[in-house]
Amino acid sequence: MSHQVSYTGIPTPSSSNARSRRTQASSEEDSPFRPFGISNVKFRVGAPPLRPLPLDTSYDLSQIEGFHTIYSDLIHEASKILSSHGILDPEVDMVTRKVPEAPTTGEPTLFVVAKWEEESAKVWERAVKEIKRHLDEKMFALGRPDVDICVEIVAPELTMDKYISIVPNNPSLVEAWPAIKDQVYRRLESFSSTKSTVTAISLVQLGYSQNTSYNPATVYVSLDYNSDETGWPPVVAAIENDLALFGWSSLKLHVEHNVVQNYSFELVPPSDDNHTPDVVSSLTIEHEYTQIVNMGADISAARYVVRDDQERRNPSLGTLGCYVEIKTSSKPTWTQYALTNHHVVRPCFDGFSLIKGKNGSVPDVPVKGTTLFKTGLHGMPPSKQDSAVDLESPSRLKHNFTINRLNLRLGQRNPTPSAERLAGFQEQKDRKTAFFDRGDNVLGRLWVSSGFGRRTPANSRLDWALIAVNATRQGQNILPSEADWKKYDVTIDGPWEYTFGALLQPQAGVSLKTMSAGTKVFKVGARTQASVGTYSNYKPNCWIADDKYMKRGVSSEVLVMGLGKEEFANRGDSGAVVFDEQGRVIGLLFSGQKPQQTNSGYALVTPIEDVFQDIKNFSNQAITDIRIAQG
Repeated sequence: MSHQVSYTGIPTPSSSNARSRRTQASSEEDSPFRPFGISNVKFRVGAPPLRPLPLDTSYDLSQIEGFHTIYSDLIHEASKILSSHGILDPEVDMVTRKVPEAPTTGEPTLFVVAKWEEESAKVWERAVKEIKRHLDEKMFALGRPDVDICVEIVAPELTMDKYISIVPNNPSLVEAWPAIKDQVYRRLESFSSTKSTVTAISLVQLGYSQNTSYNPATVYVSLDYNSDETGWPPVVAAIENDLALFGWSSLKLHVEHNVVQNYSFELVPPSDDNHTPDVVSSLTIEHEYTQIVNMGADISAARYVVRDDQERRNPSLGTLGCYVEIKTSSKPTWTQYALTNHHVVRPCFDGFSLIKGKNGSVPDVPVKGTTLFKTGLHGMPPSKQDSAVDLESPSRLKHNFTINRLNLRLGQRNPTPSAERLAGFQEQKDRKTAFFDRGDNVLGRLWVSSGFGRRTPANSRLDWALIAVNATRQGQNILPSEADWKKYDVTIDGPWEYTFGALLQPQAGVSLKTMSAGTKVFKVGARTQASVGTYSNYKPNCWIADDKYMKRGVSSEVLVMGLGKEEFANRGDSGAVVFDEQGRVIGLLFSGQKPQQTNSGYALVTPIEDVFQDIKNFSNQAITDIRIAQG
């Protein structure tokens, strides 16, 4: 099937709500009740100027009092206006559009899906203006001029599910790919609309067919939200021309707003109310808290973080990847530590702070001279261990979600749980609360951390940290059991049966650097638990926001993609180790990206031998040996 380049988002992403977007330039034909601007890009037109995609859609409009009395009239009148402009067979509804996982960003929207044709840009703009005027007049008549209903018309191409998979091995393309992505980057840097805004250049199969083998090999380009989308068409034309000159006109091109995300879980308030069921489920601990902490457990800094508006927030959570054993020149006996990512432990350092962004809380750029700033540049050696606070497991993010869920169960009505069940909920809440009150949540102290400044010889990021886990809490590297794999519907595609419930094995000769394209790999993380993915031998180029202030520039990373529709990793899985079908460790997961309209994206993984070698290099060879813990 043909895969078209789509241009999603708007040129003014800093406009975080309807009120701020009122200041945009307006047409002289605009409503007499309030001025409004128009967004008009391929496949999408709206007023006021639209926020970047992706946006989630819900049908809850209960926040608008009396809205139900005019709902049908608004839909009917909008449908008449669309028909008068020759927009046939549209799907029209009233919805709330909000930034994913940012529940307070919802805006009521008259949402239209219609076929995109040659004249749609002009026709849709005229229809949007007329519908918007009608909506403003109706809300004024209802006595609610404060309610600003957006209008958004999109083509089906922006609502249909997309499917992503790795590109099959092609020796000629593998050889050409480094030059292709370098030329794509040069083109992007040569246009003002895309200069200094690139976040990733990847090669994937991407399209609308569930049979991903039918989807075309696609150069996927993501740009940060400051990139002016109206300037993309000439950039796209230039890149497509370059691909033809390279002899790769068969490659499609897709450009969109997106970022590469570290896979520590986003900082969110401890509430079930405004989160999707899958988020609530993944952050709620149904089993008892345990003293022993095994591979794959959730971890976080053992303290809250204060945002710039003085609101207290949970620290982000990550994954205890595995236990390793280390010998040093001063201590030649094996000593056990837990391996995770540096970015997971950043909230442990003084200088870590949050700012309230349009999509929720985001880490602020560290102030020069703070411990966090110095650690980002140079890492943290063991001699500076006391400069960081303790880590904990369970994380207080999961603990707070868990207690909140128990409170909801205790307060449930219609039907009210039996006295026996209520007593059980209360006892469980008491036990879990006491676990934190006693300080049993404390896992240990950060021992050494890489910072963000280190790279492998192949220019991949090094993002690792070692935790000195308290003796009473040290666990084992236990791989998922057969029940774990069945729970996540991974049976046929799982690892060899003899790995079920066994211990993680040393690398023993296998490597991501020599692996065949399409090889299955596995991980167990704090968010998505046990999962299976496939290895790609086309490395993406990536720019990551967390270390942008250091000006280290692009890195080239190993890509692993979920198998079929399943995701390999998501936020909260940072620090998980990746292993092969024989249970042998091969990598450390640290980041990833999910293209819009897909159910799964790809994860970025550092080869484990590079991590181990850099741990020794960082110590100036004071660490003489490192291995996977076998006890």
